[in-house]
Amino acid sequence: MPNKLVYIGFGFHHHLGGHAGYHQIANYLKYDFYVDAQGFYNNCAKHRSNFARRIRHYILSHLWFGFNAFPWYLIKCMWMALSKGHLTFHFIYGENLFYNSKLLKVRGCKTVVTLHQPYEWFINKPSWIKKLKSVDRVILVGEAEVPLFKKLTGRDNVFFIPHGICSDFYCPGKDERRENMVLTVGNWLRDFQFADKIYQQLLATDQNVRIVIISNRDNQRFITRNSRIQFLSGITDEELRELYRKTSCLFLPLIRFTANNALLEAGAVGCPVLIACNFSDNSYIPDSFVNVQPMQVGLVSSEIRRMSETPQTLFDLSKYVNDNYSWDIVAQKTKHVLKETN
Repeated sequence: MPNKLVYIGFGFHHHLGGHAGYHQIANYLKYDFYVDAQGFYNNCAKHRSNFARRIRHYILSHLWFGFNAFPWYLIKCMWMALSKGHLTFHFIYGENLFYNSKLLKVRGCKTVVTLHQPYEWFINKPSWIKKLKSVDRVILVGEAEVPLFKKLTGRDNVFFIPHGICSDFYCPGKDERRENMVLTVGNWLRDFQFADKIYQQLLATDQNVRIVIISNRDNQRFITRNSRIQFLSGITDEELRELYRKTSCLFLPLIRFTANNALLEAGAVGCPVLIACNFSDNSYIPDSFVNVQPMQVGLVSSEIRRMSETPQTLFDLSKYVNDNYSWDIVAQKTKHVLKETN
């Protein structure tokens, strides 16, 4: 009897109510059961806001399965395994949600985790190495590290399936005109200290260029104040899409180039992209569509200026992203890996 599929997930706060985030897969892959871990995630996030709560976080994490909030969702999964059997549990954010329990493996049940952090995040954590050796299948959203994770698990059970994009929403606009504007989007693995050096060079050499940054307010401290730099946070997906349609270049200063919401969103809109990174895992878009450069200030700033001279919408890039990374396609690939665990 084939296992039934169980979704275990949540949405990060900045993705809720919008079109971004890996939790979108639940709208495209028809799971048999859904376990909502949103309340658990919200409680975990709460405990980090001040020193007293960090102490509480430390104490509780030693009491409750290593988590700083009680994992009711995990108790529900264990009960489902015992009462129903023949289930495949898919933890969509494995780093946040997975726990190695024998009660998840009873009566023919299996576990699958999707991981979003790079290999280095796991390798110095013995508890995580033990966890990954216990899962039935591992899904990575970047391709280059598949061999490394296979060595870590000791089995041929690691698969690359890309992150998805809501391609019906992120698409080129009609009669759009690109402006002399450089856009930076995102928080995770961004090097804003390097980015600020680029911004200052661009501002010094082009009196008409405008810089727009969409990120958490915490990152504003890395940016030199200037009337032509606009720092935004908490904007709507519609406002973000409009910026992708207007900018002459999406500039992503990445500590590591891997799975990236901004890259897929901009690509689906046909926005020109320049990525500055010394550690590249380009699993998604061919170099013919994306300008990837090492983190050298002079080189990156000159490339951005060159791209801004002839701003254009890249319809071939938009088509490539839609053909390969729409959630419909990603969901089918994921479903195949989940079903193959049976």
